[in-house]
Amino acid sequence: DSTRTVLAQLDDPIMIRAYVTRDLPQPYGRMRRFIEDTLRSYHEAGHGKVGYEMIDPNADPNVAMALAAMRIPRVQVQAIDNDKAQIKQGYLAVVVEYLDKKAVIPVVQGEQGFEYLLTSKIRKLTGKGMIKVGVASGFGATPLFALHTFSQLVGDDYQLVDVPLDRPDAAIPDDVRVLVVDGFEQAPSDRARYLLDQFRLSGRGLLVLAGNAKPDLSAGFTVRPVKPEAEGWLKDMGVAVEPGLVLDTRATAITVNTPNGKVYVDYPFIPQIQDIDRTHPVTRGLNAVSLPFVSPLAWAGEAKGSRRDVLLKSSDQAARQSGPPYDINPLLPLVQRFTGVTFVPSTLAVAVGGPAVSAFSAPPAGIPSTAFKAKADDSRMVVVGSPGMLDDELFNGASASLTLNMIDWLARDASMIALRSRSVIQRPLIEVGATERTVWKGLWMFGLPLLVGMAGLGRWLAWLPVRQDTVCLDQARGV
Repeated sequence: DSTRTVLAQLDDPIMIRAYVTRDLPQPYGRMRRFIEDTLRSYHEAGHGKVGYEMIDPNADPNVAMALAAMRIPRVQVQAIDNDKAQIKQGYLAVVVEYLDKKAVIPVVQGEQGFEYLLTSKIRKLTGKGMIKVGVASGFGATPLFALHTFSQLVGDDYQLVDVPLDRPDAAIPDDVRVLVVDGFEQAPSDRARYLLDQFRLSGRGLLVLAGNAKPDLSAGFTVRPVKPEAEGWLKDMGVAVEPGLVLDTRATAITVNTPNGKVYVDYPFIPQIQDIDRTHPVTRGLNAVSLPFVSPLAWAGEAKGSRRDVLLKSSDQAARQSGPPYDINPLLPLVQRFTGVTFVPSTLAVAVGGPAVSAFSAPPAGIPSTAFKAKADDSRMVVVGSPGMLDDELFNGASASLTLNMIDWLARDASMIALRSRSVIQRPLIEVGATERTVWKGLWMFGLPLLVGMAGLGRWLAWLPVRQDTVCLDQARGV
């Protein structure tokens, strides 16, 4: 259990204070009991290192002033009192204190995901269980400083560092447990390829986002083509990027600004992926993921004893657009977009684990051979065909869950994946076939009126004998 692991590593005690207003209407009223039960379980698991306190801010004006200083807002909830709707204000906040540092959950949104959020705050505050994740730069890869949303969302769980690979003396720090390569646009140098090869064989995790085009949304819907040689090094590790961009009839709805205002369209170049490996730790618990401007992947070479898993696939009603150039106009009607295409499902994300062999027989010139690894018994790598998935304009909640899961699996922290998966609440609509749609449509159009008519007929038949008895009784009385 990740929470117990984090608490067991504490060197100094922490204090968790929950500021929850009493007598809030339901369902917020139950939240106080839930938070108190959760904090009690943390206290018991902390073996003397975790204290907690439940505080009603309305009982002390000084507490409300202190919360205002921490920019913790009051929540407004609607209550029904004497058949009148009223707005009540209160607090649903949690503050974690460790030494001279604080971490704040301004508003507890609900029970689902609370443990994951609280444990993440403790990990970041104490540094216990924090994993150092490197983001590669150079050769056109998107650097860490350009990934603002990614840094904000992922920074609560990991310590992020820049790892430049294009320097003559480039090296990957030993304490980096996961390295993210976000879309090379040029072929990496031999030194960079060797560093990536040896990093993977060291037992650490490699996450590669690779594709045929990278989005450039600063001037509208455009993409920059990526040279094929920029991703050729992946073939040495058993994965190939196939030509084209995937477009799927199972598309994600987006908003597009036009001269006539905003319009909502189903955009096939951001597929809504529901064909997910439900057994792999990376994707177990996920129900739908959207990947923007994704390229198809394929296996390259023999497995050589490694385990290969397809994590994400497009639907059967997907196609591939050849290029460059790529026509990604979001306003082109879907019927026109898919006219005359060949439907073929595509692999969009893969995981490779287990034994691995180096693509090098010896280090490149200028690199000492003392630490050279020719093979490894347990390596881990994930490749996603979407080099734009971490971009600020495209990185969302579903992408964050997938990314965090990938990093945790690569860092061998499976317990955090299980904890996070319990907080996933996205549930896509189940797609039904044409026959099923016809049946349900018929039931709603004809079955429901028929059911109402039968109910009325039954009630009339039940009432008829009573009516006849009443008439006979009236006749007997001479009425």
